[in-house]
Amino acid sequence: MKHKVTIKLQAFFVAIILLTLTASCQKGKDAVSNTPRATDVPDEIVGTWYYGDVSSTEIVSNGTWSNVVGSGQSYTFRKDGTFEFGYRNYAMVGTCSNEGMAYRKGTFTVNGNQITLYDNYAKIMEQHSCDPTQNYDRNMDKKSGEVIVAQAGQDDYGNAGLYLSYLNGNPSFFQKK
Repeated sequence: MKHKVTIKLQAFFVAIILLTLTASCQKGKDAVSNTPRATDVPDEIVGTWYYGDVSSTEIVSNGTWSNVVGSGQSYTFRKDGTFEFGYRNYAMVGTCSNEGMAYRKGTFTVNGNQITLYDNYAKIMEQHSCDPTQNYDRNMDKKSGEVIVAQAGQDDYGNAGLYLSYLNGNPSFFQKK
């Protein structure tokens, strides 16, 4: 009898440990893990930066996709060392529409003009009006250590903004809105 009680107690404690581990691993998309984070973010990069014609609405809100208008991308860099990234592309092929969106959120570090991103949450979706079997909405592989270069500047019209690029890429001009 004592052996059965010991096995039941062990099973109970194992279940409690597993539930605790499961709960701590499922903090949700808003959780910020222990990834590296900037503590002294330059004011020049703080804010939301847009390239293209992206709506200022959230791309993911409460786990669902928002109705975004336009095509382009945005970065939000916060003083607390967290970031969000949104990308949307909408295309028409004949009478068929194809729409793709990506959303990432996490932490970042700054070293000179280099910003290194560490994803804590990443999601991607595509919708094809003429072939819904190709539609998907899923988590993306999280990136860790992606480096982008940020340089304050002006576009050809004198608008202030940030030129952002990958290490060896061509910069795109992002405006703060």
